[in-house]
Amino acid sequence: MTHFNFTDRVRHGLQFARDEAGLLSHDYVGPEHLLLGLFRVGGRGMAALEALPVSVPDLRRNLLAVMTPGRSANTATDLPHTSRAKKSLELAMVEARELGDTYVGTEHLLLGLLREETGIAAQMLLASGVTPAILRAEVVRSRGASAGASRGVFMMDTHVDV
Repeated sequence: MTHFNFTDRVRHGLQFARDEAGLLSHDYVGPEHLLLGLFRVGGRGMAALEALPVSVPDLRRNLLAVMTPGRSANTATDLPHTSRAKKSLELAMVEARELGDTYVGTEHLLLGLLREETGIAAQMLLASGVTPAILRAEVVRSRGASAGASRGVFMMDTHVDV
């Protein structure tokens, strides 16, 4: 079984995604919440996105504008992930593998969100002109000599039960 290390930033981003879902009174974590979590943690994914001709603050604002607040009074911190969110995480692992990495960083998660294609997060990114190919090229370009730098990580199976 293949294992991937999730960076501390990704772990924090996943927690922030749960927080964002709670703030919106949603009883689930979807790809849109994962993207909001990435906006909060920054990292290589956001650096690559900011290097493109995209306004990240506008993207965040537009994303929030299309997200309807829910009616859930659920304050649990262990909200279930939707099938699209799980698919995004699986695709992030595929991206890491394809880029030759043994960790999943924010750049991989952002690419996974884009590759999922049907969720709100992917649709907002695509509408902003960000495609998987464009973002991947920027990630590869920006990593350059910094690839392989040490990171705080933990192990996770490729089977995602979140």
